[in-house]
Amino acid sequence: PALAAKPAETGDSVFVAGDSRLSGRELEILHCLAQGQSNKAIGQALDIAEATVKVHVKRILRKIHVANRTQAALWAASRGLTAAGKFGEPRSSEQRTLVSAE
Repeated sequence: PALAAKPAETGDSVFVAGDSRLSGRELEILHCLAQGQSNKAIGQALDIAEATVKVHVKRILRKIHVANRTQAALWAASRGLTAAGKFGEPRSSEQRTLVSAE
């Protein structure tokens, strides 16, 4: 499937296509996916239920128009959305600018 247009970051969300945007929580989960974490590990890291992680993952896949978590991780990496160091660190303003400029 074709990948969505490159996102533009606004506040705690990222626009991906049309009116679709990833929420701050979805971005956190996408970052974890890109690091290869399981739903269980993501849930533990974010202190949410594994079932809640699954709901977020399905929503992310739908919004960015990909079929699976591997494609989602590749999508995020190709747009610099995994550039933050370890989980939970905010991106620097320079990294934010790079994402916005794409």
